[in-house]
Amino acid sequence: MEKKTRTIGILLLVLLVLLITFFGLKKWNTSKSEAEEKKKENAVVHIFETDSLESIEYKEASGEEMSFVKEDDTWEYAPDTTIALTESSMQNMEDAFSDIRAVKEIKNPDDLSDYGFDSPDYNLTLTGKDGEAHKFLIGNASGENYYFMEDGTEKVYTVSADLISEMVWQLADVAEKDSFVTVTSDNFVKETVTKPGDEVKTYEADNEDQEDTVTSIMTALSGFYFTDCADYHVTDATLGNYGLAEDQRTKVELTYKDTSDDDKEKTVTFYVGSKDDSATYYYVQMDGSQRVSRVLIDTVEKALGWKVDSSAERKLNKSAKKGKGMMSFRKGQSPFFECTFLQIYPQESLTLKNQQ
Repeated sequence: MEKKTRTIGILLLVLLVLLITFFGLKKWNTSKSEAEEKKKENAVVHIFETDSLESIEYKEASGEEMSFVKEDDTWEYAPDTTIALTESSMQNMEDAFSDIRAVKEIKNPDDLSDYGFDSPDYNLTLTGKDGEAHKFLIGNASGENYYFMEDGTEKVYTVSADLISEMVWQLADVAEKDSFVTVTSDNFVKETVTKPGDEVKTYEADNEDQEDTVTSIMTALSGFYFTDCADYHVTDATLGNYGLAEDQRTKVELTYKDTSDDDKEKTVTFYVGSKDDSATYYYVQMDGSQRVSRVLIDTVEKALGWKVDSSAERKLNKSAKKGKGMMSFRKGQSPFFECTFLQIYPQESLTLKNQQ
């Protein structure tokens, strides 16, 4: 009897060990499966990946399209390869399209039209260095993402809207602009402005009688910026369209000290034409350049001395930038005090008198 009891005890103990082992293995397998599933979910899905792109083309549903090709490791605008592009802008675009990653893969997708692929918002074609073109369809927006698939497949993904933002639609956003010299009060020497009809005016840094005008000119020149390009290939025949024909334009010769070259005096020449149709910009051409650029009217007129930012005006502008007004009080034996506010917009004086 005692032997039988011992045997049952041993069997129960073995059964308990087996049960513990079974449930332990089951839990371990479940945890392993969950971990693998989570790992799979978190795995980066590369929809498209290449070491180097040779062409980038994209088209909007409206029909607007842009196309770029790479020649000798230099990106070019396909419709006109003579237009130089900024290297950094094109490199950013290539980096974005060389490795397209999915935010999520849609398992068992429904009808492709449900995602907007029957009439995609965008078509994107990428060609790698192997010469193979890959066409992608970009469908409806999904929150902050877009539905995305390679044409000819039925795999549906979502990609970040950041990918779409890499598509530039204005050539000016990636095309090189003409550069302008850096002008400060330390390196400005003089400026000669020749208007049509040979009316010449010269402004010199050391001319005390021109102090306000020269200061205004230097300030404007320090912010002389080409907003965009109106014409990348202007010719003698088309210069007149911008008021830049020889008998129309204003010639500007700017002399400055080149601080990077032992303060040697150098002269840069540019031409100012007519205002554009919006009456917001002047057409400007650098001497020797085929580009016609746009520069804000106010900047041009102050840079040429046509409009002077007077000393008082500059003080007001400086105060306005600091968020301060200008106020003066005058008290005397009179039972009145006078308070003068110098207003910024418009620049007028307002006098208020109050009896104490």
